[in-house]
Amino acid sequence: MSSDRQALPILFVTASDTLVRLLLPIAAALEQAQRRIAFAKLQFTDEAAEFELAQHRPRSDYVGSVRHQAAWLLKYSAIVMGNDWGREARALILLARRLGLPTICVQESVINFTDAMRRMRYAEHVLVQGAVSARMLADRDRISITGNPRYENLAIEPQDTAADVLLNCNFTYGVEEDKRHVWLKAAVEACDATARAVTILQHPRDVADLSVYGKPVIRTNAGTIHDRLRGGSVVVTRFSSLIHEAIALGRPAVYFNPHQESVGYDFGPTCAVLRRATSRAELESALGSLRDAPPAHADFEAYLRDHIRPLETLPSLAGAQAIASICAAGTAAAGTPAGGDALRRLGLLSYCIAEKFYLLARGRL
Repeated sequence: MSSDRQALPILFVTASDTLVRLLLPIAAALEQAQRRIAFAKLQFTDEAAEFELAQHRPRSDYVGSVRHQAAWLLKYSAIVMGNDWGREARALILLARRLGLPTICVQESVINFTDAMRRMRYAEHVLVQGAVSARMLADRDRISITGNPRYENLAIEPQDTAADVLLNCNFTYGVEEDKRHVWLKAAVEACDATARAVTILQHPRDVADLSVYGKPVIRTNAGTIHDRLRGGSVVVTRFSSLIHEAIALGRPAVYFNPHQESVGYDFGPTCAVLRRATSRAELESALGSLRDAPPAHADFEAYLRDHIRPLETLPSLAGAQAIASICAAGTAAAGTPAGGDALRRLGLLSYCIAEKFYLLARGRL
């Protein structure tokens, strides 16, 4: 890449408050290395991204919504995102490839690598959080293992085994939502049967009324979830990044999967810090075992090395160094669009536009 191109800002594209928090530490590390950065949100998806950016970055860093125009995109030297499989993100990647701009996707958390969404297979480069994720992406190249900047400031803290069990209710986006109440009922009953106090943590985009369970319910978000986890003894959840966040804070997790969902991520074998349960009886057993024999500090460290803390270097610094190297090297694939890219872009953006009009018509925007 020419020195003129490298002098242009690196564009961070965000779709949610969670992805803002993922990318902010990397952007800060790049600034420390004297690289210019800018932030934009997607046109068709904004789950509190703009609000979250306003809490942490000066207004001058924010360039508004992405414009799917070559002249606009050529103001930047590379594009960094936390989701490369959404339709609008894929359209942006296709345009960047035609223009010769590197595209980089940073792994946000535990994600399903094996379903039809083909997550992290669209950007030219990917930065993954650990060796497990890299193995699951063995069907692609240009992978860097950098750790996860969302978790770099989380420290393993002493566990109070008498504190509440935290039930993570995260049935969102239509995925397994019909299983929500069966799951919660069994989890609450298992805690009651083992005389464990319960608090339900509700994902910000889980919309169900959970008052029927007679337990405290706390709505969480990216800014509050870690303090909530610190206040518990064990986290019980379905497929979720909270498994790793809890372990990073010294709280063991139970992956409770009575509905046999397909996860598409290898959490590894059952171990001291991560138990599995597929029935109420198995959950009762796991909770009892964790109360009687809490994991040691070394157990948490061993798990984290494989999954989200592979390096001595901070993930934000490792990510910034990887991005700077990618920008310096230029791009092999970008600038050589495949046949049909233009039509694919048009189709992806047309779907986004049609979906927005549909939601407007239904009063959901």
